[in-house]
Amino acid sequence: MPIEKVDKMRDSKNGVIYSGNYYGRSYYDEQFNFMFYTKDYQTYDNKGNLLFLNNIEINNVLAPGLYACESNSGAKMIAVNEIPKPLSDTAGNFICLALDNPLININGEIRLLEERNYFFIPLLENDRTLIPLRVIFEALGADVLWDEETQTVTATKDGTIVTLSIGKYEMTVNENINRMDVPARLCDDRTFMPLRAVSEAFGANVNFDEETKLITIDY
Repeated sequence: MPIEKVDKMRDSKNGVIYSGNYYGRSYYDEQFNFMFYTKDYQTYDNKGNLLFLNNIEINNVLAPGLYACESNSGAKMIAVNEIPKPLSDTAGNFICLALDNPLININGEIRLLEERNYFFIPLLENDRTLIPLRVIFEALGADVLWDEETQTVTATKDGTIVTLSIGKYEMTVNENINRMDVPARLCDDRTFMPLRAVSEAFGANVNFDEETKLITIDY
């Protein structure tokens, strides 16, 4: 489902607040700040930039800052969170995400932190960021195997083999044992793992900007 960006909007109890009729609606955040509008069967952001060629109907909130929309041209999503972008130019491949944001930027392609149709935001535990394991492994180009019996995940890329288990602080990288600050853990039956430790195990560089809460991985 395509993701389109509008300016930042706060969640409200009913998703968003709107006024008008189907042919001309204005949408507001919960503080009644004007966000975007429909006119002449088209949808514009609050700066007058065209978002969709058809009017949209917001159905429900799928994740914090994400709304499912329907138009005559098909289903879309509006992302009201800021799209994560590296703070400086990167020479190679990059992954960019931010705390409290369900969006992830992989080399300019905007995706959702999603696993089996379940949406996530990064978790913070003991000042370490945890995210769903498949999201980051697959973004890095690693093959992933999950052993349900031992609750162990094994990821392989370019001859590097990384193994870690739920609840354990030890991570094995090509038979070398590295100790992590926080272990992998289960949350809503999904496996979350420490972002920095696993990324660096595959030779990636991880940078965290304290002011913007932005995480950039160069690999």
